[in-house]
Amino acid sequence: MRAHSRSTVMAILAVTALLLMAALPLAAQEMAPSVTVEDQPIVDDSVTVAKVVAPQDGWMVIHAQKDGSIGPVIGHAPVTEGENVNVVVPIDTSAATETLYAMLHVDEGEKGVYEFPGPDGPVIVDGKPLAPAFMVTGGMGGPPETLPVTGASQVETTNSRALLWGMLGALLLLAVLGAGMLRRRGSQG
Repeated sequence: MRAHSRSTVMAILAVTALLLMAALPLAAQEMAPSVTVEDQPIVDDSVTVAKVVAPQDGWMVIHAQKDGSIGPVIGHAPVTEGENVNVVVPIDTSAATETLYAMLHVDEGEKGVYEFPGPDGPVIVDGKPLAPAFMVTGGMGGPPETLPVTGASQVETTNSRALLWGMLGALLLLAVLGAGMLRRRGSQG
């Protein structure tokens, strides 16, 4: 095998290994649980959580405020493992308060059945439930001024773990192709 061909294949394999090493921390970072929610009006008896990163299938649960802190549950919607965008959560508007909390819960009991109190407890980060507060703006209902009206079951999701496996599969394919090139070149020389 010529040195030039071998060095080309080795360079491809080295780049593949570097890409693989760079992808793993990024994928792990994306799976850190998080909830991003903004102040908003209640629209069609629902609120929208902009982004949820769930470590497993679970629930986006909206709590009212009571005595200045997290109060009773007034609505919930399912989320899937990974990144969920624009999660619309139907709520009981008669129990809504000016400050609401978007709390991420797990789905540990019967899959697809919200069981809280019970096995579907909150996701805990740094010793506290992951539950950012947000304000209800523009009153307690009616059409939105700046937010689009969306259906109550709309949940756009991407699964970070599936993305990681796809990237790993592509990198493995590159490595196999590089190894095949090495063998072919070796048998020709």
